[in-house]
Amino acid sequence: MLTRFPFFVAGVCLVAFFAKPEVTAFVTPASVSSFHRTKALRPSLLQEAGRLRPALKMSSAPGGGDLMGGADEARNQQIATLKNLFYTEKGPETNGAEIRLDDSITGIYEDMPLCRWRYTFLPAFQTVLNVWQPQYTHMFEGIIAGPKPWLYVHLQLPGGTENLGKPEYDLKIGTQAPMVGTLMRVVSAQRSEDSRLILVVQGISRVRVLEATQMLPYSRANVQLLPDFEQLEAYQQSASRMLEAADPQDQFGELDLGVPRLNDQPEWCRTVALAGAVAEERQWEVYEAAHPVEQINNMSPLVPFNFSVEALCSKKASLHADKAIHAAATQAVVVRDTTKTLVRDASDISSNGNQLSPPPAISPVLSRQDLVSAGLLVDAGRTELGRIGKERCSTGATLEDVEIAVWKELDRLLAMAARDYDRPSLPIPSSLLSLLPPPPRDGWEEPFFLGKVAAQLESTDGSAAAQGFERVGMYYPSRRRAARLSWTVCALLGGGGPLQTVLEAQGTRDRLEIVLGWLIALRKAADKGGEGEK
Repeated sequence: MLTRFPFFVAGVCLVAFFAKPEVTAFVTPASVSSFHRTKALRPSLLQEAGRLRPALKMSSAPGGGDLMGGADEARNQQIATLKNLFYTEKGPETNGAEIRLDDSITGIYEDMPLCRWRYTFLPAFQTVLNVWQPQYTHMFEGIIAGPKPWLYVHLQLPGGTENLGKPEYDLKIGTQAPMVGTLMRVVSAQRSEDSRLILVVQGISRVRVLEATQMLPYSRANVQLLPDFEQLEAYQQSASRMLEAADPQDQFGELDLGVPRLNDQPEWCRTVALAGAVAEERQWEVYEAAHPVEQINNMSPLVPFNFSVEALCSKKASLHADKAIHAAATQAVVVRDTTKTLVRDASDISSNGNQLSPPPAISPVLSRQDLVSAGLLVDAGRTELGRIGKERCSTGATLEDVEIAVWKELDRLLAMAARDYDRPSLPIPSSLLSLLPPPPRDGWEEPFFLGKVAAQLESTDGSAAAQGFERVGMYYPSRRRAARLSWTVCALLGGGGPLQTVLEAQGTRDRLEIVLGWLIALRKAADKGGEGEK
């Protein structure tokens, strides 16, 4: 039985995830009886798994915050009065709610409130928070008192809130504290009768901590968006061209040997490319993070797509990325030449008293090699699961090849789960099927049940849209589709896996290789367990 435990953990999560049927097409045990030979788990284990809910309701501790359970009206009125004193519609100046998505061209958010709990939360996930602890009640009250978007950062803290304020968990490189987390958005907020906060929150993007600004009663920090390497690479050539065009030394045919060209400096090319990636990230958010439509008690753990705005987001992402690259390149020149800004005509002079505009806040960003060396990001090849995933992919495999490999292995595991748990059917989540890519050049290996389910839905007139199923379209970049898959698959594999390692992977490919190794390890453990029980 011990050899089956890893697969049992994943299987419990699968049963819990599929408790809410998002579509009505199924993979059935009968269709895979000749494909898998594993035995079903005992009914008692199935009953235990069936009691789990699909929405992860996070709570710091049971019991709420009121011994009277919200029935003490005098206490409730006192709390409301105190809140009115401390939290106005605008909110305290330091509550972080003033931060907007366009605060920094390179994705820097200053003095952001941090929620540091013991678990890892990934982008593309959503959940319900039951907030009653004083420090976090204070934090979230300040956030929701301000204008939307209500943003904060979720950061894993080993050991939980008991370690807040301990030097070994300070937000510094070299301590035991993870420095990579998730930018979160509060979608909705309700107050219970005993004044607890019930929040629906969504993971939006990955961020890294630049500098802590407060440790107690809750943490705050300056953070920066951390797009995958593939997203940065997509804008490297545009960044180099724009830097060359924006550099006055090239524009006016003058060469100052003491001032190197910016397009010859990798750190500035990275920084300008980051501006493009950040602009793209912000424009696609409307498509990738729709508001949940389900009731709180029946909410999917995955953030839904807003399919109606795909073409619009594609157009805006391209336009805003070009503008951001141009602006970042221009600012990079100003930063380099702060001591001798070149003014060529009146357009370079600010209209405010004919004074030069102050240098913008932009600085070079670290390379991914630097981030890996500092322990902020993870090289998949240095992890056990990453090595397993890399071994499955051939030398020279592209990102699309690794993406296809993940889908094939996921299909095997889902089919095995359907038989292993002796369920009559497994509903397939539409949020997962939406990411199914076109068939590879040599087609899907038979049997590929996920492909058949998707084709069945699409061939039924009107039923797919009615049941919430729609594939991501031609305007959605394939690299973003692969990145979304690398997060989404983790919802099926359980909360006991290496989620922080997944979050810290340096790029989409590395993350997919870690996930692929995870899938392979689970399937092999299940196969060995099944053979051992015969």
